[in-house]
Amino acid sequence: RKKLERMLPLPFPRWQFVIGDHMCHTVPLVTLIATLVRRRERVPFMNVVYAMALSTWFSFRQQAKLDSSGIYVPHPWRRAWFGIFSGFATTPFLVDGLIARSWRSVTACFVALCVPWLTTFCDTGLKHKYTLDFMLTRHEPEEPRSAKHRTMPRIASVPVHAASRLG
Repeated sequence: RKKLERMLPLPFPRWQFVIGDHMCHTVPLVTLIATLVRRRERVPFMNVVYAMALSTWFSFRQQAKLDSSGIYVPHPWRRAWFGIFSGFATTPFLVDGLIARSWRSVTACFVALCVPWLTTFCDTGLKHKYTLDFMLTRHEPEEPRSAKHRTMPRIASVPVHAASRLG
């Protein structure tokens, strides 16, 4: 949130970040699962393989490693990937359980999804380990607000004639 606030010309309160985060990450997932259950459509297990391949490809494409702490906030990236892969692996079982109204299967999926979070939540030394890294990224020297919004740099997707009109 703080990194986004530095890039935006306006303040970015926590409540707006939380709402935006859920709109981007939670609402599409819940909508997709509800649609699949309503249509009684199963999730093929091959989709799990595709999701794993594409998410790791995206991470390597972004910065040539799985640890995204340099782009985002410092975090336990192995546990994050464990949570991501747990979500991928349990989705077919969760959708099947919701279609069949097997609450035992749905509960087992939610327990499996809580394991990565619990390993992080119950680790007492985790907050201490990442607090210093987080504080260092948070307190980087800022440039004045007026210097931020002078001109946009030319990027490869903007033609030269359009970039000359920006400045």
